[in-house]
Amino acid sequence: MKSITKELKEHLSSSVLSIATCWKLTLTNNEVMGFTDYDKDLTIDNIVYQSHTGFTASAIVNNSDLAIDNLEIEGVLSSNSIKEEDILAGKYDFAQIEIFLVNYNDLSQGSLSMHYGTLGRITLSNGRFVAQIHGLSTKLTQNIGKLYSTLCRAEFCDNKCKLDNNAFTKSGVVTSVINNHHFQDENLIEDDDYYKYGIIKFANGANSDLTFTIREYHKGNVTLFMQVPHKILKKDQYFITAGCDKKFLTCKNKFNNIKNFRGEPHIPRNILGNYVYNQ
Repeated sequence: MKSITKELKEHLSSSVLSIATCWKLTLTNNEVMGFTDYDKDLTIDNIVYQSHTGFTASAIVNNSDLAIDNLEIEGVLSSNSIKEEDILAGKYDFAQIEIFLVNYNDLSQGSLSMHYGTLGRITLSNGRFVAQIHGLSTKLTQNIGKLYSTLCRAEFCDNKCKLDNNAFTKSGVVTSVINNHHFQDENLIEDDDYYKYGIIKFANGANSDLTFTIREYHKGNVTLFMQVPHKILKKDQYFITAGCDKKFLTCKNKFNNIKNFRGEPHIPRNILGNYVYNQ
C-alpha cells in the first residue's frame, strides 16, 4: 500500500491538478541528483530537482502480482547535469532511482512514490539518452544456484580464485596513441594475449580513476572494448592487470592455479553450448 498524505490525496481527487514528476538518482558513490518535468527547479528535502534536463518516462504500471515492472526514462544530455562522457565512464551504472509525484504549488503536501529501481542499460542518440529502469521484481527472474560449466565461475583474483591481484598488475605509460580505444606502450613486454580480457585503470589525466576492459593485447598494443570518454594522451599513466578467459588450460598454464579452478572441464557437455546438465 502506498503512503500518501490526506492533503495530497484530496488534491489528486480534485478536478484541477498541479502535479510534477520527480526523479531522485542515488549513485553508487552516494552522490544524489534530482530531476523534474516541471518547468522550474523544485527543492524537496534539501535536494534541488532540476527542470532543464527535459526528463520524460514511459508509462508506469503498478501491479499487485509479480509481473516485471521495468520502464524507461529519456532526457537531454546537458553540460550541467547528465554528461555523455560520464555515461560512457559508467558513472550512473547501478544507480538507485526513485520516481514520485508532488504538488508543485504546495510541496508541504508530501509526495506519492510511483516507482523504485536500479538503472540498467543507457543508450545515447542525437544528444539524448534513454535509460532502462529495472524494478525490484526483476531480481526474482535471476537464476539462483550454480550450473555445471567448462568455464570457471570465479572472478579473477576474487576470494574463490584466491590469486593476488597485485602480483598480476603493473604500472605503465602511454607511449603513442592510435585512437581513443587503442594505444601503445613500448615497455609492455608480456606475451600476446597476456592482458586480453584484463583491466586497465588510468592513474592521471582526464580519464583518471576510470576502469576499462581490454579487448586485445599484442606486442605492447592495448585495445579496449569501448572508447574512453576523454582523449587518451601520450604519457598518460595507468595500471594494467592480466586477463583471464576462464578456461582450464589458461588457469593451469598461465596462472598455475588449477586447485582453485571453479569449473568442470572434464564433464561431457552439450555440444551446442558451454553449459552441461546433471543427468
